[in-house]
Amino acid sequence: MADHRHAHWEVLKWILRCLNETILFGIVYKQSTHSEDAIKGFVDLDYSRNVDTSKSLFWYVFTLFGTVVC
Repeated sequence: MADHRHAHWEVLKWILRCLNETILFGIVYKQSTHSEDAIKGFVDLDYSRNVDTSKSLFWYVFTLFGTVVC
């Protein structure tokens, strides 16, 4: 069986660097009166970046009038 400790350690360091760089980010909730702002969707896709499974990673957020619903 292969020893994955080094690869996992590198991924953990990468995650901690990302969290450190985005520590002041957050979700802002606001009221919107514009009907075109009713539903918005945001998607992030990362092709084959997972070092364990070589599968793609996919994240999404949908908002309804500025509030996260999914």
